[in-house]
Amino acid sequence: MTRAEVTAAAAQSDGKDRGLLWKLSRGGSTSWLYGTVHAGRPAWATPGPVVAQALKTSGVLALELDPLAPDLQARVGALMAAPPGLSLPPPLVDRLAQQVRASCLPAALIQALHPLAVTTIAQLTVARRAGLYAEFGVDTMLAAWARAAGTPVVSLETPELQVRALFGPPGTVNVPEVAAMLDGLEDGKDTATLERLIAAWERGDDADLADYARWCDCLTTSDERAMMRRVLDDRNPALARRIVDLHGPGRSVFAAVGALHMTGDVSLLRLLAEQGFAVERVALQPVR
Repeated sequence: MTRAEVTAAAAQSDGKDRGLLWKLSRGGSTSWLYGTVHAGRPAWATPGPVVAQALKTSGVLALELDPLAPDLQARVGALMAAPPGLSLPPPLVDRLAQQVRASCLPAALIQALHPLAVTTIAQLTVARRAGLYAEFGVDTMLAAWARAAGTPVVSLETPELQVRALFGPPGTVNVPEVAAMLDGLEDGKDTATLERLIAAWERGDDADLADYARWCDCLTTSDERAMMRRVLDDRNPALARRIVDLHGPGRSVFAAVGALHMTGDVSLLRLLAEQGFAVERVALQPVR
């Protein structure tokens, strides 16, 4: 985003604090950990006063991936390509085609992209119908806001690592995972889950987020549970190490990571506490 685009987005913002913020203290330095969501509303275009102040006192903004990095789209686009020689069961191809048509997308996407990339794009369409937009995702807005303020922005991961976590090993397709994603799109479960997740994040309800595995109805099979471990738990140790590396004497980092990474037995909060950080929840004004 340009400075003009940031200014235009800020005009739509209500300036309220949202989400979940923790103060991280170790070795005489203070850093911050902020739980985010990756799709948002125009009213969230600028951080509220508490979050903004924490970001202002930090030397660097660290995101899972910097969404405004100049080479990001090209790298992710290449990684999302369909594996060579991909052959899917015809019923699955038909279901993918139905989602592509429902999303008003080109039919050629089914041959061009990894099936999980196709379902992800369809999920973004569902989110837009619910008034949630990737371009107003909290990470994107923070990246734009930090750049406008002159704060450096870094990525905690690489696109290659993140796409592998989302899609599995390069060149492979887990058919049951694709089928499960399509199930959620077809029965409307994705919409209900997304709306509850966003509402819990917006009011800072860490208890409801921690209970996600029970109410999402999305972890009922071994494949679904394996995918969730790959997407969340397996990434957390490396994310924690990068945050540790960025924090130090005279160095403060504002790390913004998806809120579900703060839940579970291998949460970022637990891993950072094990690294000697004092982890303190910062009260934000509840959104009504």
